[in-house]
Parts: sequence; C-alpha cells; structure tokens
Amino acid sequence: MIEYPLIGQRLFNTPLMLRPEKCEIVVAALLDHFNVAKLNRIDGTSLGVVEMRQQAEEEVDRPSRARRAYALVDGVAIIPVQGSMAQRVGGLDPYSGMVGYNQIETKLEMAMSESGVRAILLDVDTPGGEVAGCFDLARKIRNYSAANGGKPIIGAANEQACSAGYALISACDEIYMPETGVVGSIGVWTLLVDMTRALDKDGIEVKMVRAGDRKARGGSFERADKETVSKLMAWVEETRLQFATLVAENRSQSVADILSQEGDWFHGDETITRGLVDGIGPFEAIFERARTLAN
Repeated sequence: MIEYPLIGQRLFNTPLMLRPEKCEIVVAALLDHFNVAKLNRIDGTSLGVVEMRQQAEEEVDRPSRARRAYALVDGVAIIPVQGSMAQRVGGLDPYSGMVGYNQIETKLEMAMSESGVRAILLDVDTPGGEVAGCFDLARKIRNYSAANGGKPIIGAANEQACSAGYALISACDEIYMPETGVVGSIGVWTLLVDMTRALDKDGIEVKMVRAGDRKARGGSFERADKETVSKLMAWVEETRLQFATLVAENRSQSVADILSQEGDWFHGDETITRGLVDGIGPFEAIFERARTLAN
C-alpha cells in the first residue's frame, strides 16, 4: 500500500536536493493523488494539469536507451546482476526480485557503446535462474570482453554467483569475490511433481485424454513413466555438458575438471585453487581493480 500522505510530507514544504525538472516529473506523476491543478516553476512559468500529465506520460514512454541504466564512476560502468534470473523481464529494472537476461544484455550494450565507459564491472549476487537465454548472454559477455578486443569486464561475485550466475560471470576477463562469497554450482536440475497421492487422498480422479502417446507426459496428474524420466535425465545431462563446456572455455580449464565438481558450490581459498575466481577481497578493492583497467 502506497502512503501518499507520507509522500506529500516528504515532497512538499521541505528542503529537497533534487533537480527541478525531476521534481516536476514526480509531481506530475502524483497530481491525481494530491489534486494538483498548477505547478509554478522557478523561472516564473506555470504548468497546468494537461502539461503535467503529458510530461509524466513522456517520462514513462521515454526510450530506455535515453537513460543511463548503470552507475558510471571514473570510467567504470557498474552493472548490477542481482536476484533470480529469467530470459525476459520488462523494462530495465529488476521486478519482484527477478532480473532478465534481456535487461543485462541491454545495459551491457549501452555500456559498450558509451565512449565514457572504459571498463565494466558486473556486480553479481544471484543464485542462478533459467537456462533459456543464459548461455547466449554469457557468450555475448565474452565477445564484448577485452580478451576479444572489447572493454575490460570484471565480475564481482558479491556475494553469490552460482549456477546461471556463474555461467555469466565466468565470461568476464577477471573474477573476484569477498571472503564470504560463494561461487560454482555448475550443474542442472529439474523437478517432476507427482500429485497423484494427494488427489487420491482428496477423492479426486483425473483422467488424461491425449492425442499422441507422449503428449503431456511428465505432468503432475499422473505417475511419470520410465521413458519420461529417462528423457528428462538426458536433457539435464546434455545441458550440464553445455554448461561445463562454456565455463571450461571461459576459464581455460578442461571440461573433465569442471564436471568433476559435480555441481557443488565453493567458497574461500578453494575457489582460487579450482580456478573459479582470480582473487578474494572487499568490493572496494574489486572496484579499484576495474578502475585501474579503465585507466
């Protein structure tokens, strides 16, 4: 629930450290809640309801590329990769703890095209996410990296870069994490949900009517047969091999070494001995490394 009276107390009749044009947009977005009929500007001009409403709509519709979607500090673009990841999420900002591969890609492309960006720091804190879209984005990160003639890209596992998160960060030129960081989990899994016992207990009978013997196999309303389990097992094993191959190429290791980790996660000095990170230190030190590469 949005507490508009509280917003009003913090917006009106109190000192602000905010650019006037941004304040106008905030007021325009809230005019219906505060019954604002006119806004008097500092320069003596005024905005009526129609003008304010148009301004708010233009801000919402403004192309995402017109806004810098990352912090730029001393030539380093800091791109956050935080939360569970999905192939597509609307807009540029994470939504309900979910970040999209498409969002990360867009920010990366913006940073690559901006001349003032001389290095990129991926600030990663994610347990992973969807397979769909992950490997393609990891390859794009690698293609944009200094190793392939692009800009230096540093990955910070701050505090977690696991599973799909490690797939992305492995493509960076260098990887660092704080002493409490966790990385790895280079594996794949899926779930088969069997609700048949629960349905029986509640006296509910579900009859599957299918055209095609394999249609909808693996659904939760019937027991999974051996062929279904075998097919899913083959799928996750194939994806795991793709994952391991990607990481092995990015980190100059053998596929066998990556597979031998059996999807486990690691922390502390073992992450260095296994070649998963290049160093351990606080985020400030990681940023300093990125700034050094930028200059």
